[in-house]
Amino acid sequence: MGESSVGVEPAESEATAVLSLQDIDGQDWGDPDPEDSYLVRTCTMLHRRPLGDLGDEGLRLLVGQQIALPTLIPLATAVFDQRPLASGDFYPGALLASVLRVSDEYWDAHGDQRTQVRLIAERIDPKDPAHEGTDLSEVMSSFLNAGTPNGE
Repeated sequence: MGESSVGVEPAESEATAVLSLQDIDGQDWGDPDPEDSYLVRTCTMLHRRPLGDLGDEGLRLLVGQQIALPTLIPLATAVFDQRPLASGDFYPGALLASVLRVSDEYWDAHGDQRTQVRLIAERIDPKDPAHEGTDLSEVMSSFLNAGTPNGE
C-alpha cells in the first residue's frame, strides 16, 4: 500500500501546501537523538515536511499522535472525500481509524469537524469483509455512538 500525496483543497491556498507544520506553528523541534524511537524521528521529520507532501501515512502517524489536529483533520477529510478508506501503510481505512480515535476533548471543541467526519464514517459499511482483521468497524461504532444517549 503506497503513500499518496495529500491534496490540498482549492479552498486552501497553494502557499499552504508548501508550508510545514513547523512553518505554521513556529516550533522548531530540533533534531531527534539517534536513540529516539522510530516514531519520534518520523514525527519530527514530518513536522518539517510541506503539508502537501505528508501523504496518507504521514497524516496517519501525526494524527495518531494528536499532533496539530486543527491543521491536519481538515487535510484528512479532504483525503476522505476522494478515498474514504485511505490506508497509509496499513489496512484500508487506517487513516480514518486514526482520525476517529482523536480525543473527545478535541471533537468537543471542533464540532463542525466532528460532524464532517461523522458523515464520512456513516457512508462506510462496517460489515464490509474488507474490514475483517482490523479494528475499523469497532472504532467507527465507538465514534458514531459517542455523545448519543445510551449509545443509541
